[in-house]
Amino acid sequence: FCLNDEEVTMEATSYLLSKGVTKLGFCSDNISSPLQQARLKGFILAHNKKGLNYNKDFLFNEISNIEDGIILGERLFKDHLEIEGIIAGSDFVAAGLIRSAVRNNIQIPQHFSIVGFDNHPISLVTNPQISSICNRIQDMSNDLVNHIVNKINGVKQTPVKKVYNGEFIKRNSS
Repeated sequence: FCLNDEEVTMEATSYLLSKGVTKLGFCSDNISSPLQQARLKGFILAHNKKGLNYNKDFLFNEISNIEDGIILGERLFKDHLEIEGIIAGSDFVAAGLIRSAVRNNIQIPQHFSIVGFDNHPISLVTNPQISSICNRIQDMSNDLVNHIVNKINGVKQTPVKKVYNGEFIKRNSS
């Protein structure tokens, strides 16, 4: 029971690229994990499909919470890096980036676009609200629990691998 992280990250990245946001960053909490590798692959594929290169200097690892987002934002905005947007590894990181942008008078999304991940309720309380990728946790959890309950009850089942399609939710940060 997993999300097609590659495909939905490619969709979100393609959306930003199509809006002319071509100098994009990518955040991960652990770049070597299979999940983050799938997301990175989607990020790279979106660039390849548009005939664009991505900047390896804009791949940020070990960025996982609000504080990390604030620190990264301070670095990006104070050093005036030529980055125009970012695919954040979570909505918490995205919220930290927004906080830093506000402190540094960076207009979201006019000067910097942000896409979060998880569609956590925090994405609705930031200003602007965070565009996010819905990971379908509720659907996955329900299916997993039903599968386990059936197994416990002795229901014969073949091994299952179910891949869920994520949903890119466009809000005001992108």
